[in-house]
Amino acid sequence: MKRWGMGTLITLEILFSNSLIAQCSICTKTAGQLGEGPAASLNSAIIYLALAPFAIVGYFGWRWWKNEKEVIEDEKSGNTVIKIVSGYSGVGGSTTVLINLTNMFNERGVKTIFYGPQTFHLNKCKSALLKKLRLNPNDILLTHYYKLPERPNVKNVVFACHEKWWFEIADIPQYWDTAVFLHEEQRNYHNRYKGPYTIIPNPKEPLTAINKPELDLVAGVIGNIDERKQTHQSIERALADGCEKVLIYGKVIQSSYFKKYVKHHLSNPKVTFVGFTNAKQAMYNSIGRVYHSSTGEVACLVKDECELTNTKFFGCDETLNETSSLTNDEIFEKWKKVLNF
Repeated sequence: MKRWGMGTLITLEILFSNSLIAQCSICTKTAGQLGEGPAASLNSAIIYLALAPFAIVGYFGWRWWKNEKEVIEDEKSGNTVIKIVSGYSGVGGSTTVLINLTNMFNERGVKTIFYGPQTFHLNKCKSALLKKLRLNPNDILLTHYYKLPERPNVKNVVFACHEKWWFEIADIPQYWDTAVFLHEEQRNYHNRYKGPYTIIPNPKEPLTAINKPELDLVAGVIGNIDERKQTHQSIERALADGCEKVLIYGKVIQSSYFKKYVKHHLSNPKVTFVGFTNAKQAMYNSIGRVYHSSTGEVACLVKDECELTNTKFFGCDETLNETSSLTNDEIFEKWKKVLNF
């Protein structure tokens, strides 16, 4: 922490120093032609521009340090901590749900840490890499897409099932006390599982609706770009429906699929590859409809978000489930009961 303090002092000294010269020869010549007042302002502006990258890096460094400090303190406290552990924490719907769940718990005063092997979750909630996981007897463990050889010595273990055929819960030796499914249709799919369970839908994001009739023929294709999501089919459906513009929002997960099925669509002037974005509100404000053609979906987050943002949703057989009407407070109460905290 002393290093941060010293860095701050040095930065402030630079910012408020009147004698610091931050001009190259060309700028010096230009400043000389402006007069003393404008030249001083130009010099200050150059200093601020030079320091901006350091300030940004410093901010994210401080956030990382703060998160690490809180995680370590929670680990050492011996008090009850909810530890969410996933076998996948890269870009995707399940990771987004677990990030939202972690934040929802912490915002309501329930100490929660999200552990995963990838890094996408690290700057979005109280989190750590999976290799840093340490379990204490008072912990409550919530696992997702993760196998354990036996039940760990913790207060409670809950298995969160977000999948269908690609992660069959009945084929996993039961190490949990109870399982959580997202809706009845998903539970019915996993009918070979005979253990205890409850149903809790995904928490909702703070998105708002706007009136946007002028965007009706501007389509969005949202989600990871891979074979399971069938991105190319969504593009083709949107064009077949007469959309004037198709914006692709997502990260290329499977490059061979992208090159074979999606890339050639980008030669069409109506199709634009935007890429992945965290700015969801701005994304939905830029489109009037969404096409989704996944061959494997459980509780489509995009469908929920379309409902929240007044965006038309054109799904497929995998997205026929009804969206939940529960509020986040009601969802929290359900988790409170099943996790027993």
